[in-house]
Amino acid sequence: MNLMGPELGSVFHALFDQCVWLHIKWLQYRTLFGEGPKRIKLLNATAGLFFWVVQDVFWGDTLLRLSRMTDKPVVSGRKNLTIRALPSLLKHPSLPPDAKSRIEDLLPDAQSLVDIALTKTEFARDWRNRKLAHTDLALAIEQGATPLTMASREKIVQAIDAIAAVLNRIERHFKDSTIHYGLMSHPSDAGALLYVLGDGLKAGKQRQARLEEGRPTGDDLRPPEPI
Repeated sequence: MNLMGPELGSVFHALFDQCVWLHIKWLQYRTLFGEGPKRIKLLNATAGLFFWVVQDVFWGDTLLRLSRMTDKPVVSGRKNLTIRALPSLLKHPSLPPDAKSRIEDLLPDAQSLVDIALTKTEFARDWRNRKLAHTDLALAIEQGATPLTMASREKIVQAIDAIAAVLNRIERHFKDSTIHYGLMSHPSDAGALLYVLGDGLKAGKQRQARLEEGRPTGDDLRPPEPI
């Protein structure tokens, strides 16, 4: 934060945190629902309705995050945490003196990358405005509404990358480094859940086979323990 000054530094690091969570949550979605029919079959075989709800929640949350991170800096007199505030903060008086002397090269790049991110996230704001944060009446009752702007996994990835590009351009300028946000993962993420589900289904099939063959074990005959 000292390299950027208090105003730019506080906003940048808050946006950094938001970008990290955006990538982590999208990775969970992609791990569960974006890696082919085999995983979808596994999810449907264990708790299809539940995972349908999970998929819907992750999808909506991702579009909301994309919208919030690219909102107007001020709405109805209230300030928002958004990448659109960064270009003006790059000219803030609190910027350290040594940073001001090198800022001219950064400003046009930052504004250009913000503009690209706004274009890439436009579809998400349409979903936010007419379906997620509000329910457009004409759309809900299907009476002459303009269809929602098409949303897809590919467009979400492009939007996420565009936001990360803004932050990495500023990161590179002040710290001479960048962050590979796409590598955010954890041993207890959605991948771990898939292995547990797979093992559970396999064990269940083996138990059913033993019951049908008339050779159950003691554990097979015990009712499931309450959770």
